Amino acid sequence: MADVEKGVASGSSPANEKKKLTKKKGKGKKKLTKKQKLAAAEETRKREELERETREREWMARADSECRAYERELRYQSEEKERREWEQEQIDKIETHVEQSKKEWHTRMNETSRWRKYIQGSQAINVHSESQINTWISVWIDQDNAALEETIQTCQEAEDIISELELLIEEHREGGEHEGDLLLLDRYRNNIYILRETQMMKIDRTTAVMIQKADEHASIKGEVLFQHQHSQIKYGLWVNVTKNPRIKRVDFSSIGLSTDVPKNLALTSVAIRMMHFAFDYLAHKSLSEYQAVGGILYMELLALPPPPKKVKGWTLRQITPLANNVSRLNYPPAVGIGVEVANMNGMTGAVGANLGWAPLRVVYALPSHVIIRDDVPVLGWWSKESNTWRTDGISEIEYDAPTKTIVFKTNHVTAIAVIIPRYFEFPISFWELKPLDRNEAVLTVTTASGRNVRIKVGEGYCRVFEPMELELYRLEQGKFTPIELLRALSSSGINILPDNNTAIQVKDHVTIKDPTLEKKLCKEISQMAGTFAFRWSRWNNMKEKRKIVFMAKEARESSHRQREGDTDEGWSHVLYQERSCTTVNTNEKSAKFSEDLVEGGKIHQHLYHCLQPANPYQPSIPSVAFTSTLQTLLLLLRLPSFSA
Repeated sequence: MADVEKGVASGSSPANEKKKLTKKKGKGKKKLTKKQKLAAAEETRKREELERETREREWMARADSECRAYERELRYQSEEKERREWEQEQIDKIETHVEQSKKEWHTRMNETSRWRKYIQGSQAINVHSESQINTWISVWIDQDNAALEETIQTCQEAEDIISELELLIEEHREGGEHEGDLLLLDRYRNNIYILRETQMMKIDRTTAVMIQKADEHASIKGEVLFQHQHSQIKYGLWVNVTKNPRIKRVDFSSIGLSTDVPKNLALTSVAIRMMHFAFDYLAHKSLSEYQAVGGILYMELLALPPPPKKVKGWTLRQITPLANNVSRLNYPPAVGIGVEVANMNGMTGAVGANLGWAPLRVVYALPSHVIIRDDVPVLGWWSKESNTWRTDGISEIEYDAPTKTIVFKTNHVTAIAVIIPRYFEFPISFWELKPLDRNEAVLTVTTASGRNVRIKVGEGYCRVFEPMELELYRLEQGKFTPIELLRALSSSGINILPDNNTAIQVKDHVTIKDPTLEKKLCKEISQMAGTFAFRWSRWNNMKEKRKIVFMAKEARESSHRQREGDTDEGWSHVLYQERSCTTVNTNEKSAKFSEDLVEGGKIHQHLYHCLQPANPYQPSIPSVAFTSTLQTLLLLLRLPSFSA
C-alpha cells in the first residue's frame, strides 16, 4: 500500500514507464558516420555496376548467338540455293536429253508404223494432220459403192485410224485446261464421229446394192446368203427372195452367228443382216453406266425393194430409195401386202404385242478373249432414244462356257452385246510398281472386285504378266501400246481405264488429285522405275488434291517380293507436292500422318534427288522407249486419283 501510494505520489504510471523504456532503447542505435555512408554508397555502386556488366555480357552473348544463328541461316540458305540450283541443273540436263531422245524415238515409231501400213496395203495417214484425214474421208465418201470385201476392208482401215485418234485423245486428255488442248480434243472426237458414221453409211450402201441384185446371187435352192470376215468385222446377210415357210434357220456358219426364222418372218419380204464388230462401235455415244464386252452384235431386219421383172431377156429393176440405202424395220415388221417399208431414217423399234410373232432366237459365239464372271452373262440392247444399254425384251439366255456360245431370245433388232457395270473394278484398292531390270518393270493393280492385274512394261510395249485367266493368254504373248492393252482388257471384261465419268461414280471413295501434279509425278516415277519400286499408301486418299503420298523403296531390296507378308521395312513414305518432294517420318500403321521430315531429310524439287540419299548408287535413267511407255500407262491409269 505504501508502494502504491509512493507511485501515485511521484506521478508515475505503467504507461509512463513504457515510454521511458522506449526512449532508453532508442538511445542505443548509432547514427552512420560520413565515412560509413560513403562506403555503403560505393558498395551499392559496385553492385549495380556488376549487374550492368552481367546484363551487357548476357546481351552480347544473345546478340552473338543470334548473329551466329543468322550467319548459319545465311550459309544454309546459300547452300540450299546452291543445292537447288545444282539439282535443277542436273534435272534440266536429264530433261533435255530425255525430250530429245523421246522425240527421236517417236519419229522412228511413226516411220515404222507408216512403213508397216504400207507393206500391209493400208493407206498411211498421219492422224495429226487434219487435212490428210479430211482428204481420206472425202475420197472414201465420194467413191462408188464397192464390193462387200473392199467395203469391209476399208471400214477396218477407218477403224485403225480411229484407234490412233483415241490414243491421241488419251495422251492429251490431261491437258484439257488449255484452250488449245480442248480444241484439239474436240477435233479428234469429231473425226472419230465422222469416221464411225461413214463406216455404217458405206456398209449400208453396199448392202443396198447386194439386196437390189440379190436374185443374181441365189443358190440352186433359191437361197441368197452372204458372209464375210476381215480382221475385226464380221458380216452376214440373208435375203428372203423365196418366202419358203420351211426355212427355220439362217446360219452364218463361217462367222459364228445364226438366228431362227419364225414362220411369219419366213413368209415376209425382208433381209436379215447380222454383223459383229470386235470393237465397241457405240462407245463414243454411250451415256450408260454399262459397257459392252466382246464387241457389238448387230441384228437387223431390212426392207426389200420391189422384185425385178424379166421381160424378153431383159431384167427390169424399179429404182427406189432402196437402190442406194437400206431401210431398217421393226420386229415384227409392219405387215400388209408384202412389207410396208419403214422410214429411211433407219429407226429401230421394239416389238409390239403382235400375236404369232415369236421372239427371235439368236445363237452367238462370243470371242475367245471375253471373261464371263457369272454362270449366265447379262445381255443388253442399244436404245437410240436414250443412248444407253437396256435389258428388257431379251430372255431365255443360255451360256455354254466351253464353246463360249450364247443362245437367247430377243424382241429387239438392233445392237446387242454382253454388258457389265462400267465401273465395277473401281476404286483401285492397291498398286505396286517393281523393276525387273533397268528397262523392264511389273505393275500390279488390285481392283475393287479383288482382281489382281499384272502388267509387264518393256521398251515400247506392254503385255499381261502371268495371265490370270486363259482368256488373257493372247495379251501375254503380244506387244501392245498402253492404250491398246487397256482397251483389250476392257473388251475382255476388266476395265481399269478411267474416263471422265469415273470420278463421278467413285467420288465418295477417292480424292481426285490435281491433273498437272499427277502428270508430273507419272513422268518422274517412270524415270526412276529402273532403280526404285513404288507402292500405294493408305494416306494418299486422306490428303487433299495438291498432295500425293506413296511409298518408295530401293529396287534391290524389293525385287521379286510378294505383297503378302510384306511390311513397311525399307519403304520410305514420300509426300509429293507441286514444288516440293520429301520423305516424311510416318508409316502405314501410324495413328496419324506426319509431314515431319525424316532425320537428315531435305526438301527437293524432283523425285530423282528426293530418293537419291536412300540409294548409295547414282540412279540411272532407263531408256526413253521404256520411260515413255511406262509414263503413258501411268497417265492412263491415274492411280493416285482412283485408288482408295
